[in-house]
Amino acid sequence: MTTAKTPTHTLTREVADTRQMPDWDNFIPPIPEPPEDAMLQEDSHIRILSIFKGHFRERPDVLVSGGGGFIYYDRYDMNAKRAPDVTIAFGVNAARIRDRQAYMVWEAGKPPDVAIEIASPSTAARDIGVKREIYAEMGIGEYWRMDPTGGELYGEPLIGEYLVDGEYMRCPAYRDAKGRLASRSETLNLVFYWDGVEFGIYDPVTGEDKLDIPEYDQALQSERQARQAERQESQQALESERQARLADQQAAQQAQDAAEAEIRRLREENDRLRRQ
Repeated sequence: MTTAKTPTHTLTREVADTRQMPDWDNFIPPIPEPPEDAMLQEDSHIRILSIFKGHFRERPDVLVSGGGGFIYYDRYDMNAKRAPDVTIAFGVNAARIRDRQAYMVWEAGKPPDVAIEIASPSTAARDIGVKREIYAEMGIGEYWRMDPTGGELYGEPLIGEYLVDGEYMRCPAYRDAKGRLASRSETLNLVFYWDGVEFGIYDPVTGEDKLDIPEYDQALQSERQARQAERQESQQALESERQARLADQQAAQQAQDAAEAEIRRLREENDRLRRQ
């Protein structure tokens, strides 16, 4: 398996910087908020993420992350961060990064090797614009974009790019033996495909489709169940927050009503005393 191309430059500032260093040791990274239309990309996201989690399950030096944390690329700026839908990095302390819930490029010693974005209406413009620029600056060796609409959002359903001298170049796309739109990742030594309905991945040597293997199907189901549980917890938290806000509003209204009633009482008492 090949690894990502050597990045030509990065935004991690290895030279002295006049800005003050943030307190990263005590920093609690936020979890990226999914876009409002995240459910439009969910099936493709779960499918691709589950394949890679299964494929690399025996590799403790490989991080496969599904957007559960940010990549921080400037140690002097806590706001310099991005969260790809899928991140893959080789030769890193994956357990440490998961514990941190953040990929800090200067701690990992390198940028991720692969970033994948799944299109949604609210994110597509950034995926092909500012994110692409930042991923190139960061030194991410391959950048893949997948459009579950078949190309309505990205212009085409499957786009792979690899980094050369700080610029992304297109990975060749072709029709495979089954007539599917396909493109090979040299970094992963796997082929991505779009069959007109959904995305998949297969081994270019054996032709083995990863979703035909039972353990990957199990991983897919487990990931879907985890997503459903997270969504239910989020909905419950939002409902609890809504109820708390409603209770606060009701208490504030009752306090205001009581205050207005007391003012009226005092005015009436004052008027009564003046009439005496």
